[in-house]
Amino acid sequence: MIYWDIFRMALNALWANRLRSGLTLLGVIIGVTSVITIISAIEGFMGSVQAEINKLGPTTFLVVRVGGIITSEDAFFEMIKRKPFEVEYAEAIEDACEDCEKIAMQAYGFSPEVKYRDKKLSNVYIRGAGASMIDIVDYEVEHGRFYSYEEDYGGRRVAFVGTTIQKQLFPNIDPIGKTIKINNLKYDIIGIAKEQGATFGHDADKIIFIPFNTFAKDFGTPRRNLTIFVKARSIDVLDKAMDQTRVVLRAYRHVPYDKEDDFSLLTADSIMEQFNNITRFMRFGLIGITSISLI
Repeated sequence: MIYWDIFRMALNALWANRLRSGLTLLGVIIGVTSVITIISAIEGFMGSVQAEINKLGPTTFLVVRVGGIITSEDAFFEMIKRKPFEVEYAEAIEDACEDCEKIAMQAYGFSPEVKYRDKKLSNVYIRGAGASMIDIVDYEVEHGRFYSYEEDYGGRRVAFVGTTIQKQLFPNIDPIGKTIKINNLKYDIIGIAKEQGATFGHDADKIIFIPFNTFAKDFGTPRRNLTIFVKARSIDVLDKAMDQTRVVLRAYRHVPYDKEDDFSLLTADSIMEQFNNITRFMRFGLIGITSISLI
């Protein structure tokens, strides 16, 4: 009986202070919902980043001019002053690295407009990559094929496109063999990539791969945004392959023996570790801010 009296007194108190009770309940709902939403969004974002990085595979590493965690202002200025990469670096690594299986150059840019007849698509991501890229990065062919070494070497204007290009420019039409215009230059579509999906507004399928030498011819020889993708023969020799690559680049870039590398080698694990370090405090901060409403 005493419990019923206590429960009835509590209900009377809540009813007598309806506004205060409603605002308190609203604050709790907003706080809990905010925390859950933020945590879910962060976890979803981390999952998408992890999936993207996993495309590299355990035996692949990247050679970049600027990379790694910047810990000071001096380190930042040191990185941006580094010499640009040269196309010949990839050939040198291929010749000297015994434990490297596949090597591909990559550069990127954006085309303000891609056209097929009267249909247009703006701000399309263009990746100029070597023919070996399909064997290094986990991009699957849905239809058609990826371009060959001969097409890359000869600078052929062929394109391997994402599914967004297919859906927007070729609805209900097979795009294989069709010709699109990129910056008013004609490219023949030879293949379609398997759908990747979109994450947080970024459409991973709004992309066109073209041969690296074609990219250099049509967009200009890239130097600042040049990346070298290297696939080791196995995970057991990954460290050896990275060491051999480091020796080659230090020689070609004339780095003194007592100086640190003026480039970076990044594996999938190191990229994810750096990303986690960068976002850790951001995650705590966002959760802390949303928790204020709950308090």
